[in-house]
Parts: sequence; C-alpha cells; structure tokens
Amino acid sequence: MQVLLIATLAFAAVWFVALRPKTDPGGAPATPAAAKAAPPAKSAVPGAPGDALDKARATSAQADAAVPSSGPQTAPVAATPRPQPRAAQPPAAPRAGKRKARRAEPAGASPHKVRQALLRRHAVVLLFYSDAGADDRAVHSEVAGVARRGGRVNVWSVPVSGLSRFKNVLAGAQVLQTPAVLILSPRGRPPVLLNGYTDVAEIDQITAAALRKPR
Repeated sequence: MQVLLIATLAFAAVWFVALRPKTDPGGAPATPAAAKAAPPAKSAVPGAPGDALDKARATSAQADAAVPSSGPQTAPVAATPRPQPRAAQPPAAPRAGKRKARRAEPAGASPHKVRQALLRRHAVVLLFYSDAGADDRAVHSEVAGVARRGGRVNVWSVPVSGLSRFKNVLAGAQVLQTPAVLILSPRGRPPVLLNGYTDVAEIDQITAAALRKPR
C-alpha cells in the first residue's frame, strides 16, 4: 500500500513537471542564464521515485533553457532625414552711388552768364580750345585746376567753333589762335589774353590781380 502511494506521488510529480505549460502568462519567462545559474532542487521523495522526479525536473529545466526568450519586439524606427542647410546667399553688391561729375565751370557757358559773373564782381576765365591740338588738351587740364577763390572766379571752356558767340564780351581782345585763355576783371582792369600754352600757376596769379581793387 505504501509502495502504491509513493508511485502515485511520483507519477503526479512527473506530470506536474514534464507536462505543465512552459510559459507563465502572468510573468516573464526565465532567461537561459537564470536556468543555468539555478539548477533545480532535488526531490524529497526517497528511492527510485525521487530519482525519476529529479530527472524529470532536469529535463524540463533543459527544455526551458533551450527555448529563446520571446520578449516584445520593437519595430525599427525610420531615421528622419536631417534638413539640408540652405546655401548661403551671396551678399548683394552695393549699388554704386551716382557720382557727380566735377565741372571746371558752371554748365552752359554763354555770354549772358559771363556778364552776370562780372556784375557780381567775379573774375572770369575763358579758355578757347580745339580738340585737335595737344597744347589745347594740356591747357584744358591746367584750367580745370584754377583756384575758385570762394566762388569769386568763374571758369568756362569754350570750343573754338563757339568763339563768334562771345565777341561782345571779349572787351576788345582778339583771339587768333588756340589755345587761348582770356581773363576778365570785374574791377575795370583791362583783359589779359594768354595765347598758346600756359599753366595753372600763371592763370591763378592773374585772377588774383583781377580781383584786387585798383589803387
């Protein structure tokens, strides 16, 4: 009777260990490392039934260790492409300011403007020139540098083709060649005519004298 009871207990133990479900739905399955680290405890049943129970437990433990852990799988996350930096725009070129052309004389030389300048007690410098002569071009550059003396010296360059328009303001001077520089005084001094090449220093000296009051 005792043998039959022991055999029944051994069969129940084998069924419980070998045929029980391998996964516990309420908890996480044991990892293979845990199964190897903790071997099953020996059965307290003596004799052959106990040995059979230990063997069944060892077989179940090996089977559990061979089953890979089936934890929750995480779907790979697609990498979000980084936005490409915008190409640096080249700096806008600064707009060139309008340069005012430096005039050697008030625009639009005319006999009327010469008379008005003399009435304002300004000295007048008239250059009569031709584009064909080298001396004409040289004197034209010299005249451009004449000192204006606070605006009291007016300078005009007149092509030789326009000489006839200024006959009434030449004050008796006769221009027979180019280049020719005529200096008119507002102080009643006689006009000074420089024929041929002259330089800015000579013209400045004469204009300074033309502005002086007569003694």
